[in-house]
Amino acid sequence: MKEIYLLGGSWISSEGAGNLSDKDSRPVFTKKPAITPDVRAFVENPSSRYSRFDTFTRQGYLCAAMALKNAGISDTSGIGLTTGIIISSWFGCYATDLAFQESTMENDGEFSSPQLFSYTLPGIITGEIAVTYSLKGPTFSLGETGPEPGTSVLEAARAMLEEGICETLLIGWDDAPPESFADDPAYIHGTCFAVMTTDREIAGKSPVTLSAETESLYSLFQKAVPRG
Repeated sequence: MKEIYLLGGSWISSEGAGNLSDKDSRPVFTKKPAITPDVRAFVENPSSRYSRFDTFTRQGYLCAAMALKNAGISDTSGIGLTTGIIISSWFGCYATDLAFQESTMENDGEFSSPQLFSYTLPGIITGEIAVTYSLKGPTFSLGETGPEPGTSVLEAARAMLEEGICETLLIGWDDAPPESFADDPAYIHGTCFAVMTTDREIAGKSPVTLSAETESLYSLFQKAVPRG
């Protein structure tokens, strides 16, 4: 079994935003919408479409940027070919799907929103991140089936890294559910991302190893020893 090293991570919630290097801060996800920081504090040249992103894409894109910065990766040119992206979500872009459907209901769809239509697939976010950072490894999104945020994505990440499908992964959980599901047990807003690798050289002199007992991204952020 390969060692998996944690390079960094970040989160955004209704309680604010933070990084693994914040020694006295851990994520708290609630039913309230996440509060996103200014993207230009973390991305020098964000996507030209950022202002048009739906909430799901915007908060996930920004959190991924924060995680890469927290990992000390400002230049991905040397690792882009071997770095992949995986994102899990309970609701995905469902809120945007519903908003787009509503826009089609008038005048036989004459006023259907092309802006909303562009974000009616949950995998759009992985493409936006990959283009911004020139990441050319495998990218995909999956439905969250675990009891905690990021359970499914961490399981998938472990398998890919241990099997050598790629050397480095940017993985995340992201949810901005529609208000109509407020009574659902999985109804929470927020996002968290982590960067991990099997490359010992990238991991540095004092790497933090991902524990075999860690079962989700959420628990990783609660237990991980911060870098720096």
